[in-house]
Amino acid sequence: MNFNDFLSLMKKRQSCRSFDYSKPVSKEDLVSILEAGRLSPSACNSQPYEVFVAQGEKAKIIADAKMGSFNKFIDDCNTFLVIAEDNYSLPAKIGSLIKKVDFKAIDIGILTANLVNAASALNLETCILGVFDEKRIQKLIERKKRIRLVIALGYPKEGYPLREKTRKDFDDNMHFLA
Repeated sequence: MNFNDFLSLMKKRQSCRSFDYSKPVSKEDLVSILEAGRLSPSACNSQPYEVFVAQGEKAKIIADAKMGSFNKFIDDCNTFLVIAEDNYSLPAKIGSLIKKVDFKAIDIGILTANLVNAASALNLETCILGVFDEKRIQKLIERKKRIRLVIALGYPKEGYPLREKTRKDFDDNMHFLA
């Protein structure tokens, strides 16, 4: 992949809010996406997360774990990636305490970016979800770990538009130090 292909991928990736439930995501694509996540960098290579794939009846449980009026569109999603927080490695934990920085959250953000961009490279759409019934999802994955994010993953409904990206101007938050 050349840089222009990579930049095009970044421009087309968006949060999807209209999934086609009738088109399942293949195991081959899921393994490819998970491999991209597995290769994500993390503080001291601690990889402080686990990723769980939910499809079929398990996906319906995730969709039902939405809270209130948040994320009603996920009822039409047939695949979810659940990102659970795992333990730090000792060096990452020490670094986190010294710097007073939650490296787990940063590492999970990097993982999530790699997962959604890998999905986009496979012409799948995603939406990163932060509001859900954590206890229901913990019960589903049979872990008491903190659920940090859920990624809705699938094919968009026919005709789902590619929206124009709204971002700050380059010079507003990108700077060269002289």
